[in-house]
Amino acid sequence: MHIRSLDVHTRVVVCLVDFDTGMNICSPDANTSVIVCRVDVDIGVNTCSLDVHTSVIIYRVDVDNGVDICSLDVHTSVVVCRVDVDTSVVIYGLDVHTSVVV
Repeated sequence: MHIRSLDVHTRVVVCLVDFDTGMNICSPDANTSVIVCRVDVDIGVNTCSLDVHTSVIIYRVDVDNGVDICSLDVHTSVVVCRVDVDTSVVIYGLDVHTSVVV
């Protein structure tokens, strides 16, 4: 069920969606009007946020189901990913200095 509120300073609508259903929880940053969203990790859905300074998306996914955990380095724009070792899935990362896959 949607929960909505209007930011009194910016008149930007801030919307929150029921976390128990695994639906997006989104809110625009009051200072930048950039939308920041997070999704319930308990169901293995991406957790995403938009860096309000760089406009780069940073996201992580629940390791309990063996899904990638990825984040985008906000300084180099290089994606770094790791996967759950309990599932015997490869863990890899991209070296942010050399751009070499480890």
